[in-house]
Amino acid sequence: MKACFGIHLAFIAIVLVIFPLTARGLSATEHQIFTEVLKKHVKKGKVNYTRLSKSPRFKKYLQQLQNIDPNKIQGRNRKLAFWINVYNAFTLKLIIDNYPIRSISRLHRGRTVWKSWKFSIRSRQYTLDHVEHKIIRKIYKEPRIHAALVCAALSCPPLRSEAYEGEKLNSQLREQMRIWFSNPFWNYFDSKSRVFYLSKIFKWFKNDFGGSKTAILKFILPYLPEKTRLLLKKTGLTQIKIKYLKYNWNLNQT
Repeated sequence: MKACFGIHLAFIAIVLVIFPLTARGLSATEHQIFTEVLKKHVKKGKVNYTRLSKSPRFKKYLQQLQNIDPNKIQGRNRKLAFWINVYNAFTLKLIIDNYPIRSISRLHRGRTVWKSWKFSIRSRQYTLDHVEHKIIRKIYKEPRIHAALVCAALSCPPLRSEAYEGEKLNSQLREQMRIWFSNPFWNYFDSKSRVFYLSKIFKWFKNDFGGSKTAILKFILPYLPEKTRLLLKKTGLTQIKIKYLKYNWNLNQT
């Protein structure tokens, strides 16, 4: 009996060596390295790209992502967290591969860089555009991802200083929405003119938020600072106009 038990343990050990957790997509802490990297190189949503480019831990995390089989990841939130981290991590890689650069928009060549630049996950090639629109938006239909995906521009929502994890994804997305509406640089309400100045993201992806002006306002209402939320309720959503802020494509660097 003991001999059989010993053989069983040895077999498990061999399987783990041959098929590492990242390759099978089963690791519960697969994004811990990314959290360490972000905490070290991201401050208040802005990135120290110079130091990040020299980070062996970041390179290790990118390799780890490339070895994960997305089809083996269990659970909707874990899968969504994986793809959000893929988008953000490879956006960072795109920038450091071309750094120094003033703006990601400088990398467009005929087609946008989101459609032209490619990277691989488990030997399959992806573009950032494909990850965002064909996977994240199409499959998961979670509007709050727009507060989490970061395109390396100042007008993007701030890059979080930790990786997204399936076990706490809902609370992370909720907090990201609140952070996004806590700074008038990204979104703010002018009570005198009854105009809510929103990020252009709400214009580009208005259907993700319900399509109509009222639907957008209803969606964002729970994430607003209390004072702003009370002002909107007092004014009445139907009486509020929406205008969109100019998008600043300058790099989100420290």
